Amino acid sequence: MTHALPSLPDSSPALAAVRRISFWVRALTLVAGLVLISLPLAFWFEPASFAHALSAMPKTGVTTLSPTTRLFAVLALLPLVAMALFGLQQLWKLFGGYAHGQVFTEIAAMRLRRLGILMMLVCLVKPLTGAVMSIILSWHNPPGQRTLTLGLSSDDYVSLLSGAVLLAIALVMREAARLAQENAEFV
Repeated sequence: MTHALPSLPDSSPALAAVRRISFWVRALTLVAGLVLISLPLAFWFEPASFAHALSAMPKTGVTTLSPTTRLFAVLALLPLVAMALFGLQQLWKLFGGYAHGQVFTEIAAMRLRRLGILMMLVCLVKPLTGAVMSIILSWHNPPGQRTLTLGLSSDDYVSLLSGAVLLAIALVMREAARLAQENAEFV
């Protein structure tokens, strides 16, 4: 169900501000989506520079990667890219609804909930992807120069907390949408 609180009038300054913000968030989301789609392709065509940029390739690693190694590296990136694209899709739809005044709806709450869960899942998948990438990119190194890198950063912790905050806000918004519908039925 997509029950909403009464919409703001089209001439409302608040709705105009929400529409402006929604436009920019959607534009940035589109740019991010294009970059994410191009990431595996760029890795395929420029493996050495991307390996260094991802900080997963050991300093003593080989400078050229075989097509098989590149294929495995691209495949290792795909789950993280797919998760990010799903998150961007949810963000796109969320702010599309906001632009139409659909703020306190069950659908908006569902999208926020998905974003929160996704942010928390990325905290697990990102370090694992880095570890898999380090193995793939150093696999053909001589014994003693192969690496397994597991990296955790404060960014992962902030993402975990941000995801939890979004999850809590989604629960509050879902309850607000339910109460709005309940109140609308009395009138």
